[in-house]
Amino acid sequence: SARAIIPNLPPIYFDFIYNPTVNAWAFKDEGRYFIGITTGLRFMVEFLFFRMLSDARMFTYIGNPAAEESSFPPLTNYTTDAEDMSRRKLYIGPPKDAVRFSYAVDLLTSAMFFVIGHELAHITRGHVDYLNSQTGTPIISERNEHNKEVLGAAWNLPTEQEKAERQAIEIDAD
Repeated sequence: SARAIIPNLPPIYFDFIYNPTVNAWAFKDEGRYFIGITTGLRFMVEFLFFRMLSDARMFTYIGNPAAEESSFPPLTNYTTDAEDMSRRKLYIGPPKDAVRFSYAVDLLTSAMFFVIGHELAHITRGHVDYLNSQTGTPIISERNEHNKEVLGAAWNLPTEQEKAERQAIEIDAD
């Protein structure tokens, strides 16, 4: 669908990356562009929207909140590691009410489309190629704390100007 808006769009390969962290990448390898989104990001976005709409105390004007639970314990020791959150059995599944479930799925879909669009913008707006020309690293990672040795040039920005430039690139992609 992006080609309808950007007719000269190069082929872009997309896939999910089996990784529990919340992250996404836009990158170029051997002249081809790629977008990768972690399964951890997908899980955590679902976790967020399903939990919100499975709680009868939240969004009381959507669907039938009486069909949902009203006594979830507070989240403690929250982490953005999907595997850890899943292992601790904090995932409660989808909302029971059909309207609330549908709303949660719509929010999940919108969030995932935003992330994909954001990564697509890093390619179409020239950010991947620009970063490669400046640092020799043809990859933009939304979160880098686990990949510093690979992506250090992209995130370990020593000067305020480089930090501002990276922030401008992210704002432009949004």
